Amino acid sequence: MNPGQEKFLGFIMDKVGDEHKADIENLLHGVFKKQNDGTATHDDIHSTQASILDKISPEMIEEVKGVMSNFASQMLNKSGSHQTTQAPASPASQPPTTGDPNAQ
Repeated sequence: MNPGQEKFLGFIMDKVGDEHKADIENLLHGVFKKQNDGTATHDDIHSTQASILDKISPEMIEEVKGVMSNFASQMLNKSGSHQTTQAPASPASQPPTTGDPNAQ
């Protein structure tokens, strides 16, 4: 585990109840391994975030969301993985390509 991962783990562990600490620690170690291997995906990150937020007390949600969002963007940048299971935007959802502002 690198220093950033250790800091993030410590932050999250301080926000999680004792009954959830083992589960969250195992979950984070798994996603850290994927990050270190360069295989972490957006889906991995979002799944991990959802699992953590389910175990955080409501008054801490916004603080934890902010830290997780920052860590997730750094994690994906460092792993070099930007894979996701979301489908690309359909042509119908893209803006018109003509210069006519009235084109629809």
